[in-house]
Amino acid sequence: MKLDDPHAAAAPDLESWFACLDELLRRATGANVVVLDLTGARPDAGRRRRVFDWAVANRKAYLERIRAAAIVAPSPLLRGVLTAARWFLPMTIRHEIFDHVDPALAWAREEWRRG
Repeated sequence: MKLDDPHAAAAPDLESWFACLDELLRRATGANVVVLDLTGARPDAGRRRRVFDWAVANRKAYLERIRAAAIVAPSPLLRGVLTAARWFLPMTIRHEIFDHVDPALAWAREEWRRG
């Protein structure tokens, strides 16, 4: 699907995504396993910068309160962006990147069971 396709779904609202993550970090206890679904995300330069800035600002809380993360990145471009981001902000928690939601959910359930 072309980005300028008038029938394309709108990219997810980045500010509401940050609000959800902020709320998760406020409530998280350290035993949480999360699935971050980036389906529909459009990693333009401005969005990448905002996500990187949020990650830097919230890194300590995220790593303390999240035990494992399954990240759904359907496109090769998104997976490449995530790989590059991990060079600058290494993840010290268990995490995997998936191209579809179903295997990400299965992995997250297994991580939850592992405790």
